[in-house]
Amino acid sequence: MDATSQLATAEERSAPPELTQRQLRLTLISSLIGTALEWYDFYLYGTAAALIFNHLFFPSLSPLSGTLAAFASYGVGFLVRPIGGLFWGYIGDKYGRRPVLIGTLILMGLSTTAIGLLPGYASIGIAAPLLLTFLRLLQGFGAGAEFSSAITLNAEKAPAHRRGFYASWSGVGIGCGVLLSASAFALAQQMPPEDFVSWGWRVPFLLSIVAVFVGGAIRLYVTESPVFRKLAAEQKLTRAPFVSVWQNQRRNFFVALGARMAENTAGFFLHVWTISYVTQSLHAVAFNQSTFAYD
Repeated sequence: MDATSQLATAEERSAPPELTQRQLRLTLISSLIGTALEWYDFYLYGTAAALIFNHLFFPSLSPLSGTLAAFASYGVGFLVRPIGGLFWGYIGDKYGRRPVLIGTLILMGLSTTAIGLLPGYASIGIAAPLLLTFLRLLQGFGAGAEFSSAITLNAEKAPAHRRGFYASWSGVGIGCGVLLSASAFALAQQMPPEDFVSWGWRVPFLLSIVAVFVGGAIRLYVTESPVFRKLAAEQKLTRAPFVSVWQNQRRNFFVALGARMAENTAGFFLHVWTISYVTQSLHAVAFNQSTFAYD
């Protein structure tokens, strides 16, 4: 998204007079709720991979190998995220930020819901982990640009003196998504263990369909970025956004990449791997398996 935004001056990036306070508030609320729901989907898989996917989809492997296989399927989502970022980033710079926010929400919501409907290894054999991995790829592809698109839209609509505050709402949404996913599993684990293993683990995933309708409905009412509309009207949109970034902002690109890698590595290590370690190595009680994710 930055390639197009850099074409605008500081005055162009300020919120224009036609944006009312109601429109600005709707942008912030949709950013917070939409990002929270999408990252609920993304973190939900990590929690399930740490707790139960090794038993459901990799039962033919040893406990350790099954856990590693579950985390490997979780990891493929990160491998495809840069590809998703390039694809959705191009869409956002050519056709607007709003289509990206709606498209990524639908893709992540439907793929997460499909995981909740997926039969286990005992029912369809090797097809189960293969389909699980494919759905995880779709999740990662959708997550590749949601956060950056939401930040971009917020910043481009914000008054110049409050741009940082408006952009920060998407970051708050990620924290809310972590809390929601951990809470969903903590509640699901209150049922008898045999019910949780049989069907209870599916409930948090199936609830993701709510995110598609709620988040999608909210984002349909969000207007396009005034910066993008102005650039489109003046025919100043960059034809090859990534090429422009690579040629003009290569150093900043790698600085941002390194900063996000450091942040994500520490964050996902805490939120996912430690759940598996506490429950399998330290033999924590069932209720604490998910509550540990946000304690």
